[in-house]
Parts: sequence; C-alpha cells; structure tokens
Amino acid sequence: MARPEFQFPIVAFQADDGYWIYRNWDTLTTANTTALRNGYFDHLLLVDSAGHAIEVDGATKLHGIGPFMGFNVFLQRRMRVEPKFKGELFDLSTDDVRKLVFKSWKQFPIAESADNFDELKASVARAASVGEIIALLAAGWP
Repeated sequence: MARPEFQFPIVAFQADDGYWIYRNWDTLTTANTTALRNGYFDHLLLVDSAGHAIEVDGATKLHGIGPFMGFNVFLQRRMRVEPKFKGELFDLSTDDVRKLVFKSWKQFPIAESADNFDELKASVARAASVGEIIALLAAGWP
C-alpha cells in the first residue's frame, strides 16, 4: 500500500500501551530494536489531525540511522522502518478520538499526575475537532 498522506501531528494509539504523538514522518518511522522486537507497531491505530485513521500491523526494517549502521555502545540500533498498513484510510469523529484518549487515560492513570491534567481533560472534553484534541495532547509532549 502507498504511504498515506497524513496531516501531522498524529497520535498513535496502542491497545495496551496508551498513545504517542508524532510530529512528522521521520519520527513515526524511527524505531529501535527493542521496540520492533516487542511489537510496538503491532495493532497500532494512527489518527492524523484531520481525523483520518489507519491501522498498522507491524513494520519492516529498512536500514540503520546514524553512524555505525545505527548501533550505539549498548548494541541498541536506531533504524528506519516502514509501517505495514492494514486496509485503507477511514474517518474517525471527534467523539471517537475523544473516547480513545479518555480510555487511554483510564488504562494508564499516571497521566493524572500531571500538574495540568484536570485542565487538559476539560479542554479535550470541549474540543471541537480531532485536530484540536491532537494539538492539546501534543502541546505537553516532548
């Protein structure tokens, strides 16, 4: 399948590991050996700022990134990967994305320890678009 044209930032939801924010294609397709070995890209749902979503079921290693073919002194390897997209793009509503975020927070209550969690939760509840929700999540993301 051809690479989808995402409107970044995007949020990647994992069934059992919360969510991650990606600001561009390079950060989405950079992984290390541990992430690939542990199935990070298995059963992933990517949602872009326009509300377009696609499922990912694994990734293929392409090549190392950086000097020494991507290996560091601990023999961990940074590499470029190609996600294996499953199916076609489909649209998610603002309410669908909001429910995914709230479900993630319920599964991983560590988010509640953030200083501004109540404000963030209220802002996500009021958000009028998927793009607004992702922007709110990305604002506190490193």
